[in-house]
Amino acid sequence: MTNPTLFQLIDGARQHAMSAEERRDQGISFTLGNIVVESPSLFRGTVTLAVPREAFDRATIVASMVVGHSESRIPFDPIGAVRQFRLVQQLVERHVGGERLAITPFLIRELHAAAGDPADPNFGSFRTMAIEVRGSAHVAPPPSDVDVLIDKFCAELEARWDTDEALNLGAFALWRLAWIHPFVDGNGRVSRALCYLILCLKFGFLLPGTPTLIEHLAESREQYFDALAAADLSYATTGTADLAP
Repeated sequence: MTNPTLFQLIDGARQHAMSAEERRDQGISFTLGNIVVESPSLFRGTVTLAVPREAFDRATIVASMVVGHSESRIPFDPIGAVRQFRLVQQLVERHVGGERLAITPFLIRELHAAAGDPADPNFGSFRTMAIEVRGSAHVAPPPSDVDVLIDKFCAELEARWDTDEALNLGAFALWRLAWIHPFVDGNGRVSRALCYLILCLKFGFLLPGTPTLIEHLAESREQYFDALAAADLSYATTGTADLAP
């Protein structure tokens, strides 16, 4: 038996009606994945994401990260991670089969605001200070360039929307938003969420199953970071990012 192609898998997935349990498991996978990408010492075997089932239908979500036996909680906002995933789900369900959702600066800020502490003014706002991208040779653009770069990024997504395949457009968004680094913190979480959102919108449905793309990235974090670095280097030397990795 030959392996199915991506589009055969997509056709099969499109016909699958997700249960409430599957939707909950997706939220856990997405949330855990977004944490583990930046905290590699955590993984599914030692971490439990405690999210009450009914919380996924609430505006205010109560959740916690439980780590082993010695440390009951970690300094991360799982509430924001769950809230961000629910926003992505809602956007897909609202726009699939209807008016196409435009990727705008406001939407990018909305994805960032959902992931953070509502009391922190940095969440939902583009940065106004210079930052250092640690662990990378990439130098983030100055804050004075952020608004213009985000506008151009959104315009390029719009121009390429009907012609680019889903994986190409998702890869571009995953790299370019991280390259711009428009926020003081949470840039990776927003770029991964935007990539996931674009894939769902381009394929025309909320992708079912677990692990989600976000958890797959966490499982391959070294290759993921290497791919971003390769795109950064090719863009710096040629003006075109090599997104093949």
